[in-house]
Amino acid sequence: MLRRERIIKRFILGISVLNSYIRYTGNLNMHDINITAEQFICDVLNLLYDADYMNANSIVRNNSGYDLISRSKKSVVQVSSSNTPQKITHTLRIIEDKVCEYCEWNKRLENIHKQREESPLSYTSIVREEEANLKAKMKEAVDLKGYTIYIMTLQENATEQRKYMGENGLGYSHIDEIKFEKNNILDFSTLINKVSSISEITKEGAKDILTELDEFMDKNSNIFGTREVKPDKVNNKVDSIIKEYADNFTERLFRHRYIKDSQVTLKGIFVNPKMYSKDFQSSDFIKILDYFLWDEIKDRILFIEGDAAIGKTSLVSYLCYHYKEKDEIRKTIFLNCDIVCVRLRELDFSNQNKNIREILLDYLGFSTMEDFKQLFNDCVLILDGADEMSMIEGMHTTGLEELIVSIRKIFNNNKIIITSRPQFIDISKFDARNFGVKSVELLHFDYEMRKQWLQNYEACKEIVSEKTKDYILNIDDKAASGVADTPLALYLLVACDMREELQGNVWALYHEIFNKGIINTEYNENFDNNLEHPIKNHEEILYNIVCNIAFKMFENSNQERYYITSRELDDIIKIMDVDVTIVDWVRKCCVLCAYWKSNGKAGALEFYHNNIRDYFFCEYIYSKLEQLIDIKCDKRFQHFSDMMCNIMQYGYISGTTWEQTFLFIYQKLQYNIIRDEFFLSEIEDLLKDLYSKIIVGYDNFWVYNYGGHNYQKIKYTLFNTLLLIRVLQKGIMIDCDNQKNSFYNTQDQYREISSSNILADWCDMFKHRVTLSDNSVISIGQNCVLDNLNFENRFLQDAKFEDSFFNNTKFNNTKLETIDFSRGTFENTDFSGAILENVKFTNAILKNVDFSNATLKKCNFANADIIEGKFSSTKFEECEFLNQNIIKVNWEDAKIQKCYFKDIEFEESNLNKLKLKNQKIIHMTFTHCKLVKANMDGCTLENFTFNDCTLDGIVLNNTTLYNLKIMKTSCKDAKLNNAFISESQFIDVDFENAVFAQARICKNIWKNIRLYNSDFRNTKIYTEDYIKLKKYSANFKWVVEKKEEFFN
Repeated sequence: MLRRERIIKRFILGISVLNSYIRYTGNLNMHDINITAEQFICDVLNLLYDADYMNANSIVRNNSGYDLISRSKKSVVQVSSSNTPQKITHTLRIIEDKVCEYCEWNKRLENIHKQREESPLSYTSIVREEEANLKAKMKEAVDLKGYTIYIMTLQENATEQRKYMGENGLGYSHIDEIKFEKNNILDFSTLINKVSSISEITKEGAKDILTELDEFMDKNSNIFGTREVKPDKVNNKVDSIIKEYADNFTERLFRHRYIKDSQVTLKGIFVNPKMYSKDFQSSDFIKILDYFLWDEIKDRILFIEGDAAIGKTSLVSYLCYHYKEKDEIRKTIFLNCDIVCVRLRELDFSNQNKNIREILLDYLGFSTMEDFKQLFNDCVLILDGADEMSMIEGMHTTGLEELIVSIRKIFNNNKIIITSRPQFIDISKFDARNFGVKSVELLHFDYEMRKQWLQNYEACKEIVSEKTKDYILNIDDKAASGVADTPLALYLLVACDMREELQGNVWALYHEIFNKGIINTEYNENFDNNLEHPIKNHEEILYNIVCNIAFKMFENSNQERYYITSRELDDIIKIMDVDVTIVDWVRKCCVLCAYWKSNGKAGALEFYHNNIRDYFFCEYIYSKLEQLIDIKCDKRFQHFSDMMCNIMQYGYISGTTWEQTFLFIYQKLQYNIIRDEFFLSEIEDLLKDLYSKIIVGYDNFWVYNYGGHNYQKIKYTLFNTLLLIRVLQKGIMIDCDNQKNSFYNTQDQYREISSSNILADWCDMFKHRVTLSDNSVISIGQNCVLDNLNFENRFLQDAKFEDSFFNNTKFNNTKLETIDFSRGTFENTDFSGAILENVKFTNAILKNVDFSNATLKKCNFANADIIEGKFSSTKFEECEFLNQNIIKVNWEDAKIQKCYFKDIEFEESNLNKLKLKNQKIIHMTFTHCKLVKANMDGCTLENFTFNDCTLDGIVLNNTTLYNLKIMKTSCKDAKLNNAFISESQFIDVDFENAVFAQARICKNIWKNIRLYNSDFRNTKIYTEDYIKLKKYSANFKWVVEKKEEFFN
């Protein structure tokens, strides 16, 4: 009985947790809750009711109205998080329609059969085609006549739904062909009652349901938790982790692993890295670490950031090696302190019931934190590879910072060093914390570091060709980017004969090495060196296997695995259909291949570096693209979309450690652009209208069988594919003016995309990008047509939309942060009420764009033309306006602070009540504009022109007005108190009731001026100005002086 009580309580608790999760996430508009719940409910019903339900989509494509079906029991189940009677009524209507439709098909088929028997001549090809179509439809569909309908509502209690009486008082009405009653509405209470009725005693021959239920809950531990078991004692793994890093420092490097007597190790060629930080005066990394660990009190975390292959993990191996050696370097850096290393990507997050403390203790081999602190209370904690956590779902955006904060709380008395690639951690998010954070950047190799590396390499008794050495030493630092500025790049370079076409292209360099290297590996321990190994005749097979290994690793990364097992290698070789006579050779070559390093797991293979892995993944994708060329044009998209669904579903490529894959593809296209014109032209043809085809054209991405977590995998596939398209376009240099990407081509497609769940993730999609070696960016949102799309009330961050076209697009009440709209065209676009920060509109064209009531901070409009727009009541702060034409734009009541204006031409614009204070502005022209009651208090205005404008009531108090030209303009009631007006021209200007009190007026031109009732009290006027103004009956009764020395 104790077992039964435990199992029932566990089930009730789990269902209660699930009910709360659904209730709260439903409020957060998580559209995929039904998708994830269907299989769970299917398994529960089959277990508790001895049923054989299966997912209806596996039987009927694009099914609607019901989610689960049992043909043996003639029943279907609709799983729904909605709790309204209207939802249930809607479901019944859909099923009724299906029954009626199937009946109509059947009747029509009977009529055709009768027609064929009675009048054979009328049985034409059209009728035969109709008959075939009907049979195909009926074969795909299910005849639901006589089926019982169940509604499974994902809530605690559905009593209210069962009480529903309907409009006619008869409850849920339905046709006689289906069976449904109010008790067919199930809920979580139904499941709990069913479980509570299970007996502990099992009849002979019957299933032990309690045992099966307990095992089911074990499989779904994320809902039901784990069974309470007494934990086994785990051995301390700290030393073994440090030893693994230290061994990596002394092992022969991958190209030299099987070269007898080779001395090329990481230790042998290691060059002390240089670091940069505004917080440290020295670039010496030992001094920086020493200062952080022992001289700095407040700062608890040091981020060491560096680009891929620059040597972050090598630095950790260096530290671990000297720590193990207990030498002077250890004493200098760590004194007598211990270190504890954690390779972050090896943390096991699969059990969602474990918190980060438990996950870390499992990794390090301790049962409790007290046990850990007994040995390592004062340790320095090193967290290696924070960027490699990016593949874990939930940590792609903000989760990583939260994880670090959680680890910091656990090790609150310890100093923590974290390595990562740049931009994976937003360090500013730690500003408000009660602990200090510092960051340093690992610098790329300069001339001196390249020279030192070559000396170290040659000291290992290796020979570098003079041609290669000259290239490495004479290349300038800018040109070295990507090809000669990291330890890995130099290690690969010295293996090459530096032909001209290899210089400057990382893919070409890798291809030169790895296309040959896999065959040229030495096998001294296994084969007679006097014999040529037979595998040399099968280079292509071996190369393709390694490409497939890279893809398998991408697939495994979805499970937080970055390696493949021996069994997975065997599976890959089997799929490749390798000749049985060479299988053993192929397998041995793969295992012995110099690309691998040990990852601490028996029988597992892991690439020596992520860049090598990404190179082979690039080759895998590119080979699949090449296969499309042999397919007929009208079939290519189908094959392309199936290929993308198969490859791209396992995680994001951009913004993760896999991003180099897309960079390799781009560089390969650049390298092949003059070598394979036919392939490139065929790819260009495939890319036409590909965005819209993917989103709505064929539905391939939406109906593909992803095998679980469908919605998330659709996102991975869709976002990766769209970015790949942009990489291909950029790589083969498609002119952005000739071919823009559109998400739809017809109004029907627009309606379809508007109703799609993917719209909920627009903002996330446009973040994805690839950064090229020259720091330019390729992103999904570039070179697009985004007409009529709705970004209203969203948060759009860190996206690129250069060269894109926006018409009737809505951004109202949206927060936009770090967005690039450069060279974009905007027509009838709505930004009203939006908040924009760090947004670029440089060289854009904005026609009839509405920014009214918006807030803009640090936005750049340089060289942008603005026509017939609205900036009324808009707030500007630290924005830039440069070299622009602004025509027929309403700026009324806009507020401008700390902005930069230069070379602006306003025409027919309304700037009434504009607020622009305490700023220096150079060269602006206003033609036919209104600035009534505009406030420019405290500004410096130089080289301004006002032509035929209205400036009545304008406030220019405390201003400096230099070299102004004001012509045919009304300045009635203008306020120029304490203004300094010099070397300006005033022609045909009306200053009626204007106030010049305490102003200084010097060396101006005054023609045809009206000064009726103007105020010059305490004004200081230069003699020439005095004489000219006196001509226009200026009242100088209270002018203090008119001496030149006031203006010296």
